[in-house]
Amino acid sequence: MENYGGESTCYEGMILADEELNEEYLDLLEYTNSLEKPNYIGAFCNVDFSGSIVIRPDGSLCKCWAEVVETSDAGISINSETNNVLHFIKQVKHSIERLSCENCIIYPTCAGGCKYKNYTISECNARRRMVLSTICRLYFKEKIKSDTFYKILNNEMLWLRSIGCKVQYRNKGIEISRIDLPTTDFNFYIGADGDKKCIRLSQKMKDFTLYDHCLVAQGYKRDSDYDINYFYSNSEKNVVDDTYVFEENTLDIWVNDGFVRKNNRYTKYYTIRYGRDIVGKFSVVITDIVGIYDFAIYENNQGFGHGTKVLRSLMTRTGKDLFIQTWSDNYVAQRCYEKAGFIKYELVYRYIRNE
Repeated sequence: MENYGGESTCYEGMILADEELNEEYLDLLEYTNSLEKPNYIGAFCNVDFSGSIVIRPDGSLCKCWAEVVETSDAGISINSETNNVLHFIKQVKHSIERLSCENCIIYPTCAGGCKYKNYTISECNARRRMVLSTICRLYFKEKIKSDTFYKILNNEMLWLRSIGCKVQYRNKGIEISRIDLPTTDFNFYIGADGDKKCIRLSQKMKDFTLYDHCLVAQGYKRDSDYDINYFYSNSEKNVVDDTYVFEENTLDIWVNDGFVRKNNRYTKYYTIRYGRDIVGKFSVVITDIVGIYDFAIYENNQGFGHGTKVLRSLMTRTGKDLFIQTWSDNYVAQRCYEKAGFIKYELVYRYIRNE
């Protein structure tokens, strides 16, 4: 029962796509963190994961096709309870063969390579990068469940993808890039890595003050302009305000701003109708929080309080917490959001490296 095609190339995709497997992998991470010293835990291939084990002719289980000829363990078979099978998959069996593994920060979550092949240093480094990326994304996913900071950050990453940005999860942070728009608005790194041209930090991040001082000491300059994320907690049931009609549009009809946009299942695009008039537009990214983007009241409709009223109306319809972002020098937007009921949640700074 092995999806065998030589060495596994689907490791990261399989981990991220399978909810049950995510949970098992997080259990494995918790287990390895409890160890006093590294322990070898098996081959780096499909057989390390549930649903990909080898069944001998007598029904007993082993972790690799190369172990079929070894003595059967009658205690574990295809008829054993699922928990026992999973325990068998994660069982520590082999001793460390490499001194370098003892000092590796992710061993044995990398599964230690394969006992049937000595990997080169370049192969080991490739696996290290892949596992660290996976751990970062899984950690990020877990934090989203309960932490407003991560909910907002995840929502924003989905929006950045929708406007054509490449979002890459690294072992120490998240890298955002867009080649056709080489500005710091769409090309930055989230995290305290002093080897990037533009680094973005939130004041809500742990050790923000320390990171701020370190970056300045390394020659970075904090941009005088910064982002402000506003948050609204939709904890009470509100009477729906239908003063405005929000008409959902397809992307090709809605967009006219020159951005290369991409459809995805999280993003919706709306125009705002007030009576017979279309007075503005906005988009939303819907996860476990609703992010409001591209919010605009058309120029000939400004000055009548539509912005505040539209946001209040939207608050009564989502049933979820909301957030919206603006620049530090956009005082009109700030007054509008605060008047509608949003509170200032976090300040997000950019640090530019002096060339």
